Amino acid sequence: MSEKKNNPYRSRVIIFSVILALIAAAVIFSNSAVANSFGTIVSKMMAQMDYESIIDWAEADLLNSTEVTRYYRDLRSTHNEELMDISKHMTPMELAQAVNLIDMWMPNLRALKNGEADKAVITKVQVDALIENFLFVADRASPMLYSDIMMEMDRLQLRDFIGMTMTEAWIHLHVVWGIANPPPVSDLMRIDPTPTKFMYTPHPTEFITPQPLLDGSRYANFWAEFRNPDDGYGFAYPADWILRDHWGGGHPYWHMTICNNDLEYMLMDTPKGVCIEINRMWSSDPDKPFAQAATEGLCNLALHYECGPITLIPETANHPARVEFQFTAMVSDPQSMAFAAVFMEPNGRLIEIYSYLEVMKTTEARAIIESFVMGDDIPIVAPDFEPSKKVSLEDY
Repeated sequence: MSEKKNNPYRSRVIIFSVILALIAAAVIFSNSAVANSFGTIVSKMMAQMDYESIIDWAEADLLNSTEVTRYYRDLRSTHNEELMDISKHMTPMELAQAVNLIDMWMPNLRALKNGEADKAVITKVQVDALIENFLFVADRASPMLYSDIMMEMDRLQLRDFIGMTMTEAWIHLHVVWGIANPPPVSDLMRIDPTPTKFMYTPHPTEFITPQPLLDGSRYANFWAEFRNPDDGYGFAYPADWILRDHWGGGHPYWHMTICNNDLEYMLMDTPKGVCIEINRMWSSDPDKPFAQAATEGLCNLALHYECGPITLIPETANHPARVEFQFTAMVSDPQSMAFAAVFMEPNGRLIEIYSYLEVMKTTEARAIIESFVMGDDIPIVAPDFEPSKKVSLEDY
């Protein structure tokens, strides 16, 4: 057996890469290395089936065939090291779910390889499983990986692929990118991966300039306001705290942080440091009730989080309904509790505001949540107190 065939980790990388390059851009979410238990399972699957030949074809030909698939190939490569780290910390149940996803999609990939793409139809069960996988990785991702996951889910609208054949999915993927006539699936072959207009380049973090909160109230000068220019949601936050957009341009505001310190993002967990995360993400099923949809990203059983009581705060004249709950912040540390408030936009996206429990108990964090509005016609009102000042390195 060749050295290549002795590497079970490669199998999952390519399987996910192909699936995502075709319909979900989850090429970036493919985990590159996993626990030995997963490798054993995949090895047994490979020995009994034709998975290896499908993977070889996908890696050599499919992922190098068009500028779109090369974009996702490069995106996967960019995040490969982090994905490996996420994989190494997967539980046995999570590994079993990953294997199930591979097995679920292999018939479609086999049909694509064997010239029978018109006979393989993408089902709701398959797409739901992909979305669950994306949310699983997004919840554990760095700001840049999280942003890329959300960007691709927003770009591709995965549920649009339900009911398509693999041929239709291949064409639709390219139409989304503005390519009306991609090469037929039957003619896929390796070509030189030359630079194209779709070359992937990582996006840096950008600092958002504070906008004055001009409501004329006593404490307005101590607060700034943020207003999303796309759909008008907004909130107040301490004027000298730092608001970061971890997109750094492009499709903005998928992942932001509000911090009372000027440290690097990953150093926020310091004795006096306060950082609050604001994420936008898709519900895995837009037809679910709000409370269920709002909690699933952080409380999904597949993520092994323990969630505390879930409270639904009804909407008022100026503020949308929200769901609040506690949850285990880190699977590896059951004592690390966090707190989240989740809102839902009219288009079905979720907006999660969360951090460690002690952070979210601060008056500033509560004020940010309670100032939240949905719609640019609703004014943002300054909280009625003076917030704490930003701290610096000398304070630690």
